[in-house]
Amino acid sequence: MAKSTLKRMRTFSSILFLIFVATMFIVVHDFRQGRLGAGFLALAVASYAIAALFGFALPTICRVETTTRGACRRWAYGLLFGCSDVPGHKMAKLYARLHLQRQAVRAISPGRRQPGRAYATTRTAANPQNITVTFTDSPLAKCGFWVGVVGTAAGVVAVILPLAGVR
Repeated sequence: MAKSTLKRMRTFSSILFLIFVATMFIVVHDFRQGRLGAGFLALAVASYAIAALFGFALPTICRVETTTRGACRRWAYGLLFGCSDVPGHKMAKLYARLHLQRQAVRAISPGRRQPGRAYATTRTAANPQNITVTFTDSPLAKCGFWVGVVGTAAGVVAVILPLAGVR
């Protein structure tokens, strides 16, 4: 019997988190031993693992605003993209996170409608006002953003230190 996508993503999230924890132990050990280059390299690996967890693998709720002005309650994976059940939510959430509202509006134009599904609002001839794609941001999403920033900084430091000759 095949596992559901939600179970597979939870398992993958657990593996990424364990990689993060194990690599952080290596980081602490390397820094205590005075090996800065190896410590920063391990820190970069740990940061990339946690950034992949928050960005692409962690099961979350979509939260893109629907036509009923409520948040979409379907499962999405990672904090960057919306759900893939409703047309346009996946890319609309990414564009809204990047503050590219024009592309976000383009991404949510529905193809064919299916009964019982929520759709984000779009601009039509009868409704000419501009719309914005919104989603409810959680503290976890803000944390994921800062983890990505720290991971990028650690990756840059991990590349620069060996080039500068620091061991």
